[in-house]
Order: sequence, then structure tokens, then C-alpha cells
Amino acid sequence: MRVGIFALTMDAEVGGGYTIERDIVDALAQETSATKHDLFLFSLAHEGGHTGGLPVYRIEQPKPSARVIRAARAWKRISSMLFGGAHPGSEWAPEPSWLREGVSSSEADLVVCLSPGFSPGPDIPYFTIVWDLQHRLQPWFPEVSAGTEWIQRDRAYERTLGRASRVIVGTSAGKREASSFYRVPDENIRVLPHPTPTFALEAGDSVDATEGTNPEKGRPYLFYPAQFWSHKDHVTALRALRTLRDRGLDLRLVFCGGDRGNRSWVEAECSRLSLADDVEFEGFVTRERLVALYRGAFALVYPSWFGPENLPPLEALALKCPVVAARVAGSEEQLGDAALLFETGDETSLASAIEKLWSERDVRRRLVDAGYERALSFTPKHFAQGLFQMIDEFESARRCWKPSKEERK
Repeated sequence: MRVGIFALTMDAEVGGGYTIERDIVDALAQETSATKHDLFLFSLAHEGGHTGGLPVYRIEQPKPSARVIRAARAWKRISSMLFGGAHPGSEWAPEPSWLREGVSSSEADLVVCLSPGFSPGPDIPYFTIVWDLQHRLQPWFPEVSAGTEWIQRDRAYERTLGRASRVIVGTSAGKREASSFYRVPDENIRVLPHPTPTFALEAGDSVDATEGTNPEKGRPYLFYPAQFWSHKDHVTALRALRTLRDRGLDLRLVFCGGDRGNRSWVEAECSRLSLADDVEFEGFVTRERLVALYRGAFALVYPSWFGPENLPPLEALALKCPVVAARVAGSEEQLGDAALLFETGDETSLASAIEKLWSERDVRRRLVDAGYERALSFTPKHFAQGLFQMIDEFESARRCWKPSKEERK
């Protein structure tokens, strides 16, 4: 079969979406010898983008009238939104017709959509991916509900999940959610976990674990890399730090990540708790700096309310940094015994978990060892192999009608 890969979230500041898509595209390119199918990558004609070495099918945009510009901008935001981000506002609309027509003209027999929320139209079967459906589970957070945000997300998934030939999720919790919220039959849902990011695997392979308490590096610190969305719950991290300081533990806290509208609230809470000298706000950092922060940290704290999977814990596991994460649906499945879990939104529970790491160094060492092993258990290569297996399974259905190339002769 001729299989098109649709992956347009190639903007580093999108965060997790960028990391996942780039890693999967690279892995697919490196593993093409493991599949009999012809793979290619869709790309907008005016953008270079990252291809990983896959053959590229370029989609031509029409001349940029004001209407076309608005539609293109809206579509560029939809994937960011579904990865947990942008507020598209009133301009949001389904993918523009020129984009669907461009995909259709590629003569693909199957489209694999790594960017959520895209449907290639009624004539081409497609696989689609879901990272989270938190707007259904926790609609009170403003980034998934403010203005028209909730209904935009819901419409995007309603349009794309029911008609998908396969829906890819990362955990059994995600499978239950897709089945419950959008009535996707269980047999059409496949579980492929988040792959551990390649950059973390490569960096972690060459370093030894640290204790995170080297006096030459300054006071030990907890690390939380997350953009400043309300659901990331920086506030609970701050309150746990206040509790630890009151108990006599000389720890500080380092945040990094772009401001998505909630940083000023977090800074105000930091001042209210008298933690100005104990908290650092690094903003958006380079990948090199990110790796250094993981490697130097006493532990990663991850109090986010959203799941069922998250990337920073996987990055930390690969970089031999112990993980203390909120107990959300899917977290136990993703992290197993390689992390300490605490009750979501409970600063006392978080503080107690960190104190356990501090006082029982054998626990910390065990987590580092178990975490690194877990990070190696599902890589982008494993994801690519799982995707190839899904494509092979679907071929027996797709061969029931003519290939796309023959249909157009």
C-alpha cells in the first residue's frame, strides 16, 4: 500500500507534540526496510520542515487571500490545541478544503495522522491518534473550556474519531476514554504508548546517575519542566516546597517552560508563600539546558492534573532523574514501579514523597535503575514497529477495493 504520514506539528514551542511527531517520523524513516509498504510524508509546499529522510509529498497552498490566510492559521493552531495548547478562537474551522484536496491527490491508500484532529475526507481510510481527552474529564480548566475552546476540541474529535479506521491511544485508560466519550468500538482502538524521547535516550546512555546533592552545584533542587497552563498545577509544587522548607529540608525548585497565561498567578503564589529566594523561573530553555537541568536535579516533580500519559516523566527516567508524579488515570500504567506517585493536588502527599526520597537514598537509587530500564522498554523504534503491524493488519481490508492509483486512471 501507499501510506501517507500526516504530521504537521513541527514547531518546537508546541512542546510534547513536536517531540513525539519528530521522533516517530525519524523512526519510521529509519525502519522502512521493516515494512513492504511505501511510506511518504505530507508537507506544505512553502515549508521545508523535518522529514527524517522520508519521501515528501508537497501540498500546494492557493494564493494567500485573506480568507485562505485565516483558514491556514486556524488549521496550524488546531493541532497545537489538541496537544494541550492554543486558543484558536472564533477563526477555528475544520481543515481547509485545499489541504484535504492536497492529501487526496497524493493517491494514498491509507493516511496515518500523527497530528490529532485531521480527517483526509470521505475517500481515504485513515488512522488517527489521541494524546488526551481531558476536556471531557476535567472541563473546568480554562485552557480546555474558556470561550469556545471546549466545543472546538469536542467537534474536532467527534469529526475524526468515529470514521477513523484505527484510533491510536497510549494506555488502556485512553482506550476507555475514546470508547466512552466518542463511541469508538474497542476493536478499532490500538494501544501504542508514548515513546521515550530520543534526545533523552541518547543523552542518558552516556551518563551515570547522580545523587542530585552535589554541594559544588549549589543547593539541591527539584525540577518541573512545564508550560504555564493552569492544569500543570505549579501551585501544588510551590506549596509542597513550602512544607519541605518548614520541615527543615534545604531544597529549592526550578521551573522551566513558556508562559501560557498562568505564570503571573504562579509568581504571586510564590511571593505569598515567601519562596522568592527558593524558586527559579527559567522560561523556555534549549534542549541542552533541559538535559542539564534533569541531570542535576534531585528529582522531577510532576503535579499535572492531566493524563493519561506525559512526556517529562519519560525524559527524566531516561536521564536517570527520579520521578515523583501525580496519580492520574494512566500514570501507573505508564510509569509502573519506576516512580513515586502522590495524590493529585495534595501538597502534603507530594512533600511526603520527596521527603521519602531524601531520607531513604536506596529508594532513590532503586527508582533511577527501574526508571532507566522502563525508559528503554518503549522507544520510537517500538512505536514504528507497532504502527507497521497495524498497517499490515489493515491491508487485508484495504485490498477489497482498487488501489487509489488505479481509481484515478
